[in-house]
Amino acid sequence: MTKLQRMITLEWIKFFIGSVIAFVLLMSVANLISGLLRTNVTAYEVLINHLIELPGNASKIFPISCLTGTLFCINKLQSRNELVAIFASGFSRMKFVFTIIILSLLASAVQIYLAGYVYPFAKSKKNVFIEQSESKFRNLKTKAITSSTIGTGKIWFKGSNYFFSFTHYDKSSKGLIDLGIYAYDKNFLLTDKTFTSKAIFETATGKWTSENSSLISGLNNHEHPRMTISGPGNVALAETPDDFIRLESDINSLNLHGLYHHLKNIRRSGINIDEYLVQFYDKINAAISCVLLSIFAAISIFRPNRRQSSFGRTIAFVFVFTLVFWLLISYFQELGNSSRLPPVYACFSVSFGFLIYLSFIYIKNRKLT
Repeated sequence: MTKLQRMITLEWIKFFIGSVIAFVLLMSVANLISGLLRTNVTAYEVLINHLIELPGNASKIFPISCLTGTLFCINKLQSRNELVAIFASGFSRMKFVFTIIILSLLASAVQIYLAGYVYPFAKSKKNVFIEQSESKFRNLKTKAITSSTIGTGKIWFKGSNYFFSFTHYDKSSKGLIDLGIYAYDKNFLLTDKTFTSKAIFETATGKWTSENSSLISGLNNHEHPRMTISGPGNVALAETPDDFIRLESDINSLNLHGLYHHLKNIRRSGINIDEYLVQFYDKINAAISCVLLSIFAAISIFRPNRRQSSFGRTIAFVFVFTLVFWLLISYFQELGNSSRLPPVYACFSVSFGFLIYLSFIYIKNRKLT
């Protein structure tokens, strides 16, 4: 790393960290005040809940911080006429942008780690620190999805005299997908297994039914097991849909790797998973946005003169752009959640628009690079 690159790096990191701290403080004040106004939680629980949720906000904070880090870095170099001197010394604009890209890639890697792994881990431990956290913070907007356990990609549950597993609980149809029931006797010996692709809860009768099922019986004796395939009928399951709603865990408790594999499992069942895909793609898009917004802010290097820089104008631009950026991202995500737009388009349309704009700007000024 050259001295010029080291100087640019130090300035960028200084403003990036300052921006992250500023946004964290703003979010913290807003969240803590709204939390303390709640009557069913203590100040300690509000603080712990805020600290648990904080890594998840990296997807919003880091892209904007990359933007401000680049803008204020360039603005400071312009105000001291250092930017003109840098380019006059033979340090090309392309090298300057490349340095910014490397820094933003490091920021996006940290963002992926915080939002994709640290946040899910913290969410999985939430009940350890806050008793009955789900009921106390139930009005907070969360997305629910069944979690992957014991390496099978299924939820396992213990009944009175059986175990059962399922891939996903479909709340809209009150159906258990890929259900398997394992019955045992008083000596805890496996007696029979029942499998069905989908079991539906009938509200009128209070029983579970399926179109067809397979029963393997006689597993606890010395004879050969018998398999019986039956048509429509009841499924011997004592649990109700309320039990499975409580069993569902927050989608944010699954890290990127676990969420990806779980979505593959439930997609095979034909369930609409657009809402879940939006949550998955959003973490990836936030990392891409870190790089794109940094390059977007670096457009000002084509106007390195100090007279063209204005600190007040930079502050106003950051404020307005932050509002517009978050509103656009939120709007497109809602379109994806409601399946009015494919999840890929909903999450990456804004980034793709920036990419086209940036390509146009840099091609237009390619002679200066």
